[in-house]
Amino acid sequence: MVVAPNASITKRTVESSAPYVALGLLYAYLLYLSWTPDTLRAMFASKYWLPELPSIVRMFASEMTVASAWIHLLAVDLFAARSVGRCTTTASRTTSKPGTRSRCACSSARLGSCIMWRLRY
Repeated sequence: MVVAPNASITKRTVESSAPYVALGLLYAYLLYLSWTPDTLRAMFASKYWLPELPSIVRMFASEMTVASAWIHLLAVDLFAARSVGRCTTTASRTTSKPGTRSRCACSSARLGSCIMWRLRY
């Protein structure tokens, strides 16, 4: 999106839901492999049913849990990049102004949205 906003592959990627489906299936599979009844029991062992730090540390000792967390963060980052990137790509196409500065600033979804709103092309 930053390098070639007008390329056909960028347009197809922005409009496609295939990356979300793939990441969602992979995330569900990794959660299925990593979460066991012991994991859930350890996570919600307190009287308030909230996770405690020692339980979280034990849970993230498993490689599958770390992999599922990484896929989760990747999906969230992709969603943020797609929603903010689509807006800046569309704005740069319609106004003929380069949007690289805004797209680079939008690497953080909330902060980037505020920066993009402030710049307003």
